[in-house]
Amino acid sequence: MSALQLRDNTLYVADQFNHSIRSIDVTTGIVSTVAGNGDIGHENSLKPKEAMFSAPSGILIWGPIVYVADRDNHAIRTVNVNTGVVDTLAGGGVEGQPGKSGYKDGAAREARFASPAGVAAIGSCLYIADADNHCIRAIDLHSQTVSTLSGTKEAGSRDGNLDEARFNYPAGLMALPKNQGQKLVVADRLNQRLRLIDLETKEVTTIAGCGEQDFADGETKKQLQQVNDGEIAMMDCPIGLCMAMNGKNILFTDMFNHRVRELNVKKRAVTTVSGGAGGKPAH
Repeated sequence: MSALQLRDNTLYVADQFNHSIRSIDVTTGIVSTVAGNGDIGHENSLKPKEAMFSAPSGILIWGPIVYVADRDNHAIRTVNVNTGVVDTLAGGGVEGQPGKSGYKDGAAREARFASPAGVAAIGSCLYIADADNHCIRAIDLHSQTVSTLSGTKEAGSRDGNLDEARFNYPAGLMALPKNQGQKLVVADRLNQRLRLIDLETKEVTTIAGCGEQDFADGETKKQLQQVNDGEIAMMDCPIGLCMAMNGKNILFTDMFNHRVRELNVKKRAVTTVSGGAGGKPAH
């Protein structure tokens, strides 16, 4: 989903450049290390603070498990917050050696990823934004197998059915609430768009962004060439995603515009919530 996840009164953080998973008690403000010793590495452990990560970029809390997109180890790791055990669910190659990137479906531990950056869950499946493979992967937790949901190793920008759709460095991923159906939202970073994957219709659509690397609030229209820039939503490397407090709109971080922005899903309109210092001026 993103580098932050809130459960009860604890905010879990993928502390990317400290190569660790941290927690913040939102009532006391106390920060603790959940897993990772702060060094770059690829080590599982029964003792969480002896485990090693390499640029963890996305996390998802599901039950007692923190699922971690361990980006530079090209692996999906798990941290059991009850027992402290850190393990590898999928990818990564041989423990104790630098993570091995690649593209391979199949048995989870034999599968290969390339810079996984986001994690989401629907039903019994995890979904992974496999950034450098330009696709969305699925991990069936029952069968422990990995498959490709949509996209290919070739970067592109195309809506359509799951087989036809193309992505370019998908970096963020989230599942919409159950009452909105089985749907995933993708922060398609280098396409400068937010995309929607409907698992029921098996279609991928663009819900925000015109593909221009710039800054502008506004709506996403079908006939972009007929609309003035000021009416089109533009972004510059969208990454993190989460639901707004109303349970309907989507918040996302617009990295190089230095802003937090909000998508009104019904209107397909983007507005700026906060930030902007050092970013591009509004059109």
